[in-house]
Amino acid sequence: MLDEGEIARLFQGAVGVVLPSLSYETFGYVALESFSVETPVIARRLGALVEVVEESGGGLLFETTDELVDSIRRLMDDPALRRELGRRGREAVETRWSEQVQLDKYLNLVRALAGAERVSASARASATVRAAEA
Repeated sequence: MLDEGEIARLFQGAVGVVLPSLSYETFGYVALESFSVETPVIARRLGALVEVVEESGGGLLFETTDELVDSIRRLMDDPALRRELGRRGREAVETRWSEQVQLDKYLNLVRALAGAERVSASARASATVRAAEA
């Protein structure tokens, strides 16, 4: 088993990382590992990988073997495209999927729900008082 640093070094030296998933994945963590070192991905147009690639702009999608081969050739033949996709992927990791971004979103949701619960409890108490006074 490789540690995080070894995986990063392998991805960093790659033209791209191919994600040939045959089943629906819930989230493409391998894509984020690749993006984090500015390496684009080539993912099968299936499941959550489609959303990860499209939202990030950090890779290419394929459905057929011919499309996969074409995508690999595009990345091999076009270093500027490879750099741009890698840059977009890295930016998406930092602005959408980093631990800090996700933690902030989670805590904001908890705060919003807690605030809504306080407002709701306060409204119920006010309604109870009004009903008692009537």
